[in-house]
Amino acid sequence: MKTYWRPKMIPIMMQSGLLTALLLALSILLPGCAMHQPADRIDYYTLEYEAAPAPAVAVPLPVVLRIERFSAAPEYRTDRMVYREADFKRSEDYYHRWRNSPADLGTYFLARDLSRRGSLQGVVAPGSASAVTHVLEGEVEEFIEWDGASGCEARLAIQITLLAAREPDPARRVLLQKRFEAAEKCDRREPAAVARAMSTAMGRLSAAVEQAVVAALQ
Repeated sequence: MKTYWRPKMIPIMMQSGLLTALLLALSILLPGCAMHQPADRIDYYTLEYEAAPAPAVAVPLPVVLRIERFSAAPEYRTDRMVYREADFKRSEDYYHRWRNSPADLGTYFLARDLSRRGSLQGVVAPGSASAVTHVLEGEVEEFIEWDGASGCEARLAIQITLLAAREPDPARRVLLQKRFEAAEKCDRREPAAVARAMSTAMGRLSAAVEQAVVAALQ
């Protein structure tokens, strides 16, 4: 019986085996390499400002106020910086974010400012079991970089409701319900400038809230 010699079969089989081994090695090595690739950097920002000086009061009001954690309008329930590109259009910046959500930032800084100014006998944090005389609720309605034809500005708006905690009549429980807003021009169109402008806006808004709350409690 005649035997046919196929000289090309061995190289082809070897090439196929080598290719399979190479693909297998790559499938093992590549995921490990990908895991060690540096990720795109995400920068985080917060508010920085000094609370406005307190008005001269001989004795703090006999009020213990609990500030509940604020809620936020749907478009601000994120830690990403929200900006307006055009009419009716809102976008989020993935790589530039707030350290906390706008709702948490608003709650913390307002509570901090009211406590430092000393107009009230006490200010307690959300969820505190301490007995209180009044409760302050709020919703962040705006917390945005507003880009327009005249430039860029930080816009902040908070709706607050002041309640008498011990008042049994719901009709008389609400002592104050008001919207506060502030805007501040950004010196540059960049995230750090927005954070600076938003800090200034929050400082002014916080002082206005305190003035209205104290007036409603007197």
